[in-house]
Amino acid sequence: MDSQDIVVADSRHESARPDLEDDFLIPKDDRSGARSSIGGASAQSRVKTRSEVNRDFMDKQTWELWTIFIMKLVTSLVFLIDDLTFLVFCEYEFNMTQQEAGILFCVSAMFLFAYGLTISGYLIDKLGVKYSLVIGFLMMTVAKFTLTFASSLTQLYVIMCTISPFGISIIFPCLVLGIKKLTEPGPARSLGFSIFYAFMVLGALLGGPLVDFIRRDIGKTYFEYLHTNVESGKIEHRYLEVSAWRAICFFGFLLNASMLILLGTYDRTSEARFEDPDIDHEAIARLTFIDIFGEIIKDSKFWRFMLFSFVIVGSKMVFSLLFFMIPKMITQNDGENAPFGIYVSLAPLLIIVFLFFLAPAHASYAPYTLILAGTAIATLGPIPMFFGMNVVDFVLFIGIVAFAEALYSPMINVFTFNFTRAGREGTFLTLTAAPVYFTMALTGVLGGYLLENYYPAVEDATHKR
Repeated sequence: MDSQDIVVADSRHESARPDLEDDFLIPKDDRSGARSSIGGASAQSRVKTRSEVNRDFMDKQTWELWTIFIMKLVTSLVFLIDDLTFLVFCEYEFNMTQQEAGILFCVSAMFLFAYGLTISGYLIDKLGVKYSLVIGFLMMTVAKFTLTFASSLTQLYVIMCTISPFGISIIFPCLVLGIKKLTEPGPARSLGFSIFYAFMVLGALLGGPLVDFIRRDIGKTYFEYLHTNVESGKIEHRYLEVSAWRAICFFGFLLNASMLILLGTYDRTSEARFEDPDIDHEAIARLTFIDIFGEIIKDSKFWRFMLFSFVIVGSKMVFSLLFFMIPKMITQNDGENAPFGIYVSLAPLLIIVFLFFLAPAHASYAPYTLILAGTAIATLGPIPMFFGMNVVDFVLFIGIVAFAEALYSPMINVFTFNFTRAGREGTFLTLTAAPVYFTMALTGVLGGYLLENYYPAVEDATHKR
């Protein structure tokens, strides 16, 4: 895949990243030591060419690394489908208002944060990548199967507040951690995260058309089953009707179940090839939840990193609101069968295109600089929508947001792992994901409120579009 060339040069930031560390994350007392060690390292090392990095990566790649890439593609596809269909699923299947569905989305995000804060990170640190992913995908498989046949609001709320967010809180950080554990530090790891991001975007690109295909070309699904009539004793043929929205849930169930099968091929021992030989595994094994949690929250650099992470909340919210609100706005304008998936897939398609053109910028500037620039550009995205809901404004909106995502998103994972310690990565990742969960919560409340009050399904004297 050509996308391997996109962020290869991010490896140069292994030495360039102290621009941020010196000014933002490393305490003043430690800066002189950091500068001297960095200067010595950079003087002894040579920046590898793109072909050398590619060759090194291909020589050391493992099947387990590609399973992580595949799982990222599938989870990206499933989560995008969830974002696209959540509002309409709640409305058509459970007669919820837009604001009620938005509040449920917010509550689910808060539970996601709670699980990540308390148990998910510790489970990842203790169980490792494979078994943590087994638990996460098992939770999601059960959640999707249950939602396919859920018939009451109580069932919906229970699933959205328990096993569904718990599964997501494990899968998200664990896949990122898998890349770190299956690549060597430096250029190969940067390339690994580049491909990881490319698979994520590819999953998002496929999600929109798949939603349209299931809704428009498959529609309602009928299951035939045999039923014994207790009164007559006869065996009867009966049919269960499943709407397109529930068929989409069942499709998610099949994908998550397939990931459980794929994990059966994951060999944990392959991670040992990339471990730091200086790691004290016995000391890590003795760490308790209180030890890991206390150690992280007492680290001043962690709080500085958290403060920095909240910089991306605004831009991420713009992107989240795009996938959360646009499907409902389009179906209100053009009917339930309107092809909103193909419209939304324009965003990941543009991201892939922009990634190629932004390769020189990724190679020349530090991640911190690109993240700040990208988030600033993303906040300008909604401006075209102020002038109306039409094709031109919509394309401009998506183009701005996609350009910003392509500029800064590939930098985040590389940047984050500069500050993790062995045996604490899972907890660190779940804690630093707080801004993402906060964004999801705000998206639910704000998206539902905006649709209900400024883009209602039926206009009245107080609510007009």
